[in-house]
Amino acid sequence: MPPPCAPAWHRGTPRPERHLMPRMRWFLTVPALVALSCRSGLAAMPQPAASGPEPTVAMCGPLAVVTAPAGAMPERTAAVPERTAALPAPAGAAPARAAPMHGPRAAPPSSTSAFPRNVVLLVGDGMGPSHFAAARLLRGDAFEAGRFPVTGLVATASASSRVTDSAAAASAMATGHKVNNKMLSVDAEGRPLPTLLELAEGQGRATGLVTTTFFGDATPAAFAVHTARREQVTGIVDQLLASQVDLIAGTGAELFGRDGLPELPAAASKQGWTLITEPAALASAPASKALAVFPSQKNDVDVPGARLPTLARWALERLAKDPDGFFLVVEHEGTDKASHENAADDLRASLRSFDETVGVVADFARQRGDTLVLVMGDHETGGLRVVAEGAGDVALEFGSTVHTGSLVPLFALGPGAERFVGLYENTEIHRKVRALLR
Repeated sequence: MPPPCAPAWHRGTPRPERHLMPRMRWFLTVPALVALSCRSGLAAMPQPAASGPEPTVAMCGPLAVVTAPAGAMPERTAAVPERTAALPAPAGAAPARAAPMHGPRAAPPSSTSAFPRNVVLLVGDGMGPSHFAAARLLRGDAFEAGRFPVTGLVATASASSRVTDSAAAASAMATGHKVNNKMLSVDAEGRPLPTLLELAEGQGRATGLVTTTFFGDATPAAFAVHTARREQVTGIVDQLLASQVDLIAGTGAELFGRDGLPELPAAASKQGWTLITEPAALASAPASKALAVFPSQKNDVDVPGARLPTLARWALERLAKDPDGFFLVVEHEGTDKASHENAADDLRASLRSFDETVGVVADFARQRGDTLVLVMGDHETGGLRVVAEGAGDVALEFGSTVHTGSLVPLFALGPGAERFVGLYENTEIHRKVRALLR
């Protein structure tokens, strides 16, 4: 039976079309996300100052229906106030560094533009609401995503299924189009769909792809490759090496020289890449055409000596040298692989690493004031639940070994972040970012 405050169509009358309700506002409040945001004072969205009759609010469990009074046109998104006022820096002074991890952070410096120069997309592959909840418990006061001022929810169904795979999910974010599972940035007829990374390249921005898994895997590949089958590994590698991407880092070194894949040193050199195969060589890598490929790790956990926080910092230092800005995708695949395997220890390690990486990028963005940072999962994997504490670490239970159709959280920081409030399809990420790339 519907709750007593349900709208009329919930009680039996036909449901009106969305376009017939121009003055209705819908906000979805998910307890897990409220818990995630409470540390940064985001448990409740501030409302605009009243300038007329108050809106009517009806609470139906977790769904709040807010009806604006006739004639009222409330702002689409409410501004989230800064927690700490920024102090003006003396002329010529170096940018202030972020506050310690366990204390409140300083407010980001004011950007000279409403549009970002740089965009960083951080993807915790397979991370749904419970993954972020687990990361918050594991990291405590150091939980980085919870300090972001904007939170959204993203729907992830693909063109062919209510439950997406990573290829279709990344393609939706990269191109703004729903595609079939297993496809990488092509339409149903196999025609290439332009990606955000390619748009950024066309504007003169530097670009990078960083992951903890095989560098030709679905999520990074979707931003620079076009193919109807994600299993066509040789063709994907060929496209990546022939692309205009400035920086690529991942694993899979042991895969080359067999099963149709070329010897990596020769293939990289032919396309003008500087190949890095040891973590110690990262420091001497160039700012452009740098290809770092390390041995694969069990459940795609971090490479020893080249953890994801290290690789993210390495990428930022090099891409930031481009005066036109950059577009960077950073993925932790261990959060997905460990969830598929129901490997709780490896999942906990990857959740910690991913959130540390969020902190590295957020510090960079706050110091500069010109960088949009988006943190999200591409889909949920494993039907994860955080359960009552057992002995020792945060206790996790899995409901499956496959992807699920859960909504995924998104956290945003920097110029344009306010556009990412609300509930929307994953294709909207492309459209929102595209509108900001000027």
